[in-house]
Amino acid sequence: MQLPKWSTPERREHLVALFNRSRGFCIWGERMCTLDAHSYEVFIEGLIWEWVREDREADAFFWKLEQRRIHQDEHTRRLGRQFDSIARERFLEQQGLYYLEGLGFNPLSFKRVAVIRIPSSHMRLLVDVTSAIHKTSKNRRRRIWRHGDTPPIEVARRIDYLCRQGVRAYMD
Repeated sequence: MQLPKWSTPERREHLVALFNRSRGFCIWGERMCTLDAHSYEVFIEGLIWEWVREDREADAFFWKLEQRRIHQDEHTRRLGRQFDSIARERFLEQQGLYYLEGLGFNPLSFKRVAVIRIPSSHMRLLVDVTSAIHKTSKNRRRRIWRHGDTPPIEVARRIDYLCRQGVRAYMD
């Protein structure tokens, strides 16, 4: 059983001590108290509501602190800014020539192609790789195209070579 958030051990101890002192009747210890506000049940309801309100305020305070900490962080402040020229050059140097997104069929020519994306752009190229994959067995080719199996190393190298040629031809 999960206890409510307001029910910390100190607060539960306070409720038990309050009950022991009042014996479930008047919280001030009067024997013939007729005020409903002094009743144990009414009093603890108000006390619990106060604790819940305090917890909400504390959560809001800590959330504000966390937001300030996040937005004052050095790394986050730079997100919306332009790269300086040196950082931009380093970033572009670390990028590959292309990203292989998948292998499939060209819907227009029904040839086997590699779908590649050129970095720092939204351009996608379809590179014909039928010559690279043709030397493998028919079963292996089907597994590569249908199930996404990894091609053998020599076939992967040949696909890489053809993709590099395709990107260079596009860039020129």
